Amino acid sequence: MSRLSMTRGTGVLAAVLAAGALLASCSAPADLDAAAASQLQSRVLAVSKDAAGKNYAGALADLDQLGRDLDAAAAAGKLTPARREQISSAMALVRADLSAARTAASASPSPSTAPTPTPTPAPAVAPAVTPTAAPAPLPPAPAKGRSHSKGKGKKDH
Repeated sequence: MSRLSMTRGTGVLAAVLAAGALLASCSAPADLDAAAASQLQSRVLAVSKDAAGKNYAGALADLDQLGRDLDAAAAAGKLTPARREQISSAMALVRADLSAARTAASASPSPSTAPTPTPTPAPAVAPAVTPTAAPAPLPPAPAKGRSHSKGKGKKDH
């Protein structure tokens, strides 16, 4: 696993956990209804499980459902507008991290789907021919026939 994917996965999980912490911490009892908080927390847990398993599409779908649950709780008056804004802001950060992680995961091919390069055969190379030196020319052969010399031991007169 590359350092970038580990960092990205850790960042997504941290953002999801931060969103869950926002839901869990109630500054005032009237801030968020207990039943609504429990329902929203179960959605945050689903988002964090999918993100930890690198199921970014599933995590984004869970985050969409969390948004619908948040809207319903707000419409029913189960949380204050300020609390809704805090949760919505945390969800926007988580959504950005999940979208970036999904894009990065789809951009880099997994090892099992990466095409295997086919080796190209090397062109056949003829063996190098080393030129050999031509033999030295032979001295000319004596001419056949009469010689101008008188023979061995004879003098010219």
